[in-house]
Amino acid sequence: MNIFIIGHILGAFIGAGAAYTSDITFMRSIRDGVIDQTEFRRLIRLSRFVWVGLALLIFSGVGLFLAKPDFYLHSVKFMSKMSIVLLLTINGIIFHVYHLPFIKRRIGATLFIGVQGKQGSWIILSGVLSVVSWTAALVLGTLDSVPFSYPTMIAFYSGVLGIGALFATVTIRKLLEKTDVSFIRKCAVGLGFVTLGLIAL
Repeated sequence: MNIFIIGHILGAFIGAGAAYTSDITFMRSIRDGVIDQTEFRRLIRLSRFVWVGLALLIFSGVGLFLAKPDFYLHSVKFMSKMSIVLLLTINGIIFHVYHLPFIKRRIGATLFIGVQGKQGSWIILSGVLSVVSWTAALVLGTLDSVPFSYPTMIAFYSGVLGIGALFATVTIRKLLEKTDVSFIRKCAVGLGFVTLGLIAL
């Protein structure tokens, strides 16, 4: 039981740390509107750590559930967290199947103009989902329980995702196209604080 708890905690921190670093790396790498080979390889390495974190979360989560199925089946915190992990896994698969090949094909070229800009928007949305979801997983991991129902938790989580997505599509993408680096960083930090604040409410 303890080893599953330790694995769950490690998985959350490894995955979140790699995801945050990956998002920051991506934001910095496209400050000039393009991504080079070195930056792409860095994204690949970080994505592997994200998968390690997800694998630890999934296997430890299954272990915890099998140890006390009745308890965890009725735990809003656990079910909410594992639902978020499932969404992170789907997002990760989409990122590897669609987004990474696209980025690889666009190495040295502009990512966010014309037709490619549409794909770039999906990449940004994927990043928003990653940041919000990993933050939610970390916050849930620090709580003993949550005083809300499962539907309420998912609805709140979806609301935070919606706010983050709106912020990203309306603001960050335009800033990326203008390559206003200092403002991009300020907005990224702002999104992080907004996300943390909303989840912590």
